[in-house]
Amino acid sequence: MKLKKVICLGLVGLFTFSSITSVPSRTLAVETSDSSVSSQSSSVVNSDSSTTKTESSVNDTAISDASSNEVQTRADTTEMTQANDTNPLAPTAADGVQNPSWSGLHIILPIIPGIIVQPQSEQYLVADSRSKMAVADLSLKVSTWLLLVLGSNVVVTPTRWTLQGDHKTWIKTTDSTVSDHFWTNTNPKMELPTNLAVGTYYFQYDVTVHGLLGLGTKHKTSKLVKVVVVPSPIDATSITMTAPKVVFENATYTGTAMTTPNDATGLIEWNSSLADKIMWDQKKGRNASYVMTQPMDINTSTTNPGIKKQISAQITNTETATSGNLVDYKDIYAGGLVAKEMATNDGGTWSLDAQGLSDLGDVTTPEDGSNVSWKYQWQYSNNNGNTFTNLNNKNSEGVSNYQGSIQQVTDLTAADNVLTFTKKSGFIKQAAAATKAGTPYVMRAVLTASIPTGNGDTQDITINSNKAQLSVTAPVGHLSLDKVPTFNFGDVTAADIYNGTIGMKQTKPEARSILAITDSRVDSDDWSLSAKMTKFIDNEKAELTSESMIQMNNIMGNRSLVISDNNTSYNLLDSKDGNAGTWVTTGQLILNANHQAKLMAGQRFGSTITWNLTSSQITVKAA
Repeated sequence: MKLKKVICLGLVGLFTFSSITSVPSRTLAVETSDSSVSSQSSSVVNSDSSTTKTESSVNDTAISDASSNEVQTRADTTEMTQANDTNPLAPTAADGVQNPSWSGLHIILPIIPGIIVQPQSEQYLVADSRSKMAVADLSLKVSTWLLLVLGSNVVVTPTRWTLQGDHKTWIKTTDSTVSDHFWTNTNPKMELPTNLAVGTYYFQYDVTVHGLLGLGTKHKTSKLVKVVVVPSPIDATSITMTAPKVVFENATYTGTAMTTPNDATGLIEWNSSLADKIMWDQKKGRNASYVMTQPMDINTSTTNPGIKKQISAQITNTETATSGNLVDYKDIYAGGLVAKEMATNDGGTWSLDAQGLSDLGDVTTPEDGSNVSWKYQWQYSNNNGNTFTNLNNKNSEGVSNYQGSIQQVTDLTAADNVLTFTKKSGFIKQAAAATKAGTPYVMRAVLTASIPTGNGDTQDITINSNKAQLSVTAPVGHLSLDKVPTFNFGDVTAADIYNGTIGMKQTKPEARSILAITDSRVDSDDWSLSAKMTKFIDNEKAELTSESMIQMNNIMGNRSLVISDNNTSYNLLDSKDGNAGTWVTTGQLILNANHQAKLMAGQRFGSTITWNLTSSQITVKAA
């Protein structure tokens, strides 16, 4: 029995999350004749009764026709003047317009109850030739608590202003409320069209979001929106759209389309090459609202701040139009992170797109300006982005600012927060090896926003950047062995060969030559020079059996290098001894006694020295 009780409590907890709903207004206006105005009650959803209030107001106090301010109300019909002006002055506070206050916020989950998608800001519609009516989509989307108890609901009260024939007077009509309950559906969609006659209208909505058992009730007011219904089509000659250049996953963005002329009546539809990675809250009309899920692609471009896609707005003119369909495209970038290409010893920084972060901050900040705090964590993948590992103090040698907390998301572009690599980063050396093996590292940034919900709590939302390739190339500049010594000791006496020249007071054959090393890389001290020398032999392959040596003087100042003809590699120089350079060196031939040698006049002995310049970098460019 105790187990059963626990399960029931768990279910209650499950159903008290938030939800989103679209609540369009349903009103009906009819077209009649000249100067009188009346109202007809709106249809009501989930309501037993309704009332309609009608008021008139005038934008200009100088009215010569006193009858223009009269209002006549009849039980069944409404008469009003058709308005041909598609761009009058909008109604104001004097006409009863309220200051908008919507403050809804939804990112993955509802965070703040309120309006999260406004009705279309402007609509220009053509009345049907038979019914003389046009259908306006005035739906809006509301973030609200998921409701369990009867009486917990969302109530929308539409207010409509109708322009009169003097092009100055607005008639305010408070239409019937629309309400509905929401149970287990977290994103219900209600399609309730608004039918309007020829004329110019403005609408504003009062939205009341009731919490569980009536608790936590929120009152919100939409923006003022405009609808114009004309008797015949107005064709567009062009369309221009604006939308954020960089978008991040799970955040709601908006786009705006503008036409020439402004009151073109064609249907505007939005599309994107993001395909199934974009969810449209509004896809038709001058305003678009959409949320992206992060594409799986890996960005390999060092200039594109994310995965390159397109968004478009198209207006369809009427069948009689000569201009047909018009469309405008914009490139957008999903995720905000460019690819990074760097040299092993280059060092540098990596950050998300600054404007994209600014826009992300705007769309995640509540309307009341409550501060959203952020955390960030950089991750890497060594298996082509299939799985990711957090950078931490064990795997990030030479990397800083790979995680942290910030007050504003735009702080990620500050020097104290951008991902930074030193010129000798161990992590970058590992990434270099991966690049050389054909499997470059893949990186991404994970952002966590803590958003105030308005009731003293916060909701954490995770936003990933796109995946971006980290390609580490050969060092900047080059390391090369430009010249190695060639010693010609000339004629050596038979006595020197028999008896040797190893004694301190013995004269040693000498020859001059050049050793040259170039290292134009930045801050590199990782090279070393080695050499090995074969036995001295003559043309008949007869060799000097005793060990012979060459001592090279005046290298890196006063250093002397000695190598023996035993075919063994000797480490002669490295970058820790000094800088690369060009040295004129004097080589001295040091011979041990060769008492068994059978020498002949004109006999020539030679040896081959093999030089090897190495570096810990992934490649060394040849001179």
